[in-house]
Amino acid sequence: FVDGKLIPSSKTMVVKSIQYIIHFNDHFFFIGPYEGPSGVYDDNFNLVASWQGPAGFYNSIYQDYRDRIFICTQLGLKEVDFTKPGFALKDVVEIPFDAYWKNWSVTSVIVTKDNDMWIGTNKGLVHLRSDQTWTVLTDQDGLLSNQISALFIDKSHTLWIGTDAGAA
Repeated sequence: FVDGKLIPSSKTMVVKSIQYIIHFNDHFFFIGPYEGPSGVYDDNFNLVASWQGPAGFYNSIYQDYRDRIFICTQLGLKEVDFTKPGFALKDVVEIPFDAYWKNWSVTSVIVTKDNDMWIGTNKGLVHLRSDQTWTVLTDQDGLLSNQISALFIDKSHTLWIGTDAGAA
């Protein structure tokens, strides 16, 4: 869109379907269709990075208040490494090495201004505090379901949790 009008792309794009997209530093970071690919376009829609993985490997993408870009994958939460060529994905340094949940399938993430992370997974909700302590909340703790699909913090700082059984 330019000035409220749709401007068709003059370039044939490699990816015809995009599920999630974030524009940052003259690049489009995206999660593609179930079969892939996912990766990064430049502002001219040239594919400059492609993240490999099996079908359905990449679930969603999130940019936090510090402009870090997180990728939710079937093997845990990853972060885009802006210091490496090709926008490689790296482990999130805040996640403790011995966290038993670090390789769970991550569907969503949100970071608070206090640098706490709420990580939605297929096995519950992880609250990773800025001091690297954590709590895993499940349906046994009152969640509607362990399958977390979306997270949102509203203006009053209330965390909303979307699950396959409804919102809480």
